[in-house]
Amino acid sequence: MTTTARFDLKLKKEEKDLFSQAAALMGTTTAGFVRAAAKEKAPDSP
Repeated sequence: MTTTARFDLKLKKEEKDLFSQAAALMGTTTAGFVRAAAKEKAPDSP
């Protein structure tokens, strides 16, 4: 069974627009883009 958790983030409108544009260029959702960017920058888990 997979569990999920919600993560809310307040952004300036310009930041949200930038993330949305980047996501569209990558062919994904804004949430998918943010997840991928965070995973790329986070250190590998043990």
